[in-house]
Amino acid sequence: MMRMTVLFTLLLLSQTAQSAFVLNSTRYIYTEANNSIPIEVSNKSERKYGGQVSVYLDGTESDQITTETPVVLPSPPVFKSGPNSKQRINLRMINKEALPTDRESLFWLNVLEIPMSTRASGASGNSIALAMNIKVKLLYRPDAISEQRQDAESQIFYRASDNKLTIVNKSPFYFAISQLEIDGKSIYPTDEVTRSNLQKLSPYSAVDIGDIQVRKGQDVIITSIDDWGATKQYTLVQELVEITR
Repeated sequence: MMRMTVLFTLLLLSQTAQSAFVLNSTRYIYTEANNSIPIEVSNKSERKYGGQVSVYLDGTESDQITTETPVVLPSPPVFKSGPNSKQRINLRMINKEALPTDRESLFWLNVLEIPMSTRASGASGNSIALAMNIKVKLLYRPDAISEQRQDAESQIFYRASDNKLTIVNKSPFYFAISQLEIDGKSIYPTDEVTRSNLQKLSPYSAVDIGDIQVRKGQDVIITSIDDWGATKQYTLVQELVEITR
């Protein structure tokens, strides 16, 4: 009987755990020249939902926020979304002058999908309502580096020494690396920390992939996601190490 109950619960979760909300982009770029940028939230379901929007700077804890902290304000922050409807949200940044001007800054945009009361929606008493959260990147791009973004992936290199492989970002941009290969064979890391560091490869940083040997003549290839959510492969050049005498 216990097994039947667990299986039934999992079935309900699998049917319910599918987001009704869809955003009009997989990532957003907020340039220094912008006073605000719009996003669009579509409700693809036949039910009414509530929505809540929040944005926070990557690596910033709530108790670290002061009156001088760069903050992105959504308007409206809370909304109701009818069946098969769309909601426009404007994002406005304040205190942007506190952000670096020589590199991008990473924010996280969260859209929380809140099911309305099951009684109000006429749902069965046996249904399970789950609050789903959509989390995507919001990149702040200073005007001083905007023109450098084209082909900026050419500033990603690999370092191979002592049978260790390191991916090096020498650009002022964030990159999302979704795949890593040597001669067509995937070597994408399995541990969550390294994967996360590749998926948000930060400016002027390096990520150690692990004990992987790159032989002479082998190609190290990444798949990176661009500003519009499209993926493209790039063959990396090995980092040149300057020798001082």
